[in-house]
Amino acid sequence: MSASVQRFINRLAMSSAGMRAAREHAGSASVGGEAALPLTLLALGQRLADDLVRGGEDDCAAFEAIEEAFIDDDPELSEASSRVIEAAVGRAVERETLPELRVKFGERSGEKALTYVALDR
Repeated sequence: MSASVQRFINRLAMSSAGMRAAREHAGSASVGGEAALPLTLLALGQRLADDLVRGGEDDCAAFEAIEEAFIDDDPELSEASSRVIEAAVGRAVERETLPELRVKFGERSGEKALTYVALDR
């Protein structure tokens, strides 16, 4: 995992207690270094959508981090952000909260979310 992706994960985890718990849970559940990254990104995206439903902590920092990573020139960082977006959108579709989630994303990450929904159908 690149240093930029690790910083992105740390930034998301620091955005709320729930996101921190999601990162820790994914890390303890993984079976090796290769599994840790996809599981962590999935857990963070799902937790982001779950927290939106709960109406808990302010999530602006997480959505800002996602937007910044998504538009970054580093392809690994953009890919990591995409995985978080896809996980969040998938969970929001399950919970029927996609409209609420969609408006939280930035311009480019929001476009990614809509594209993912369109391709998933």
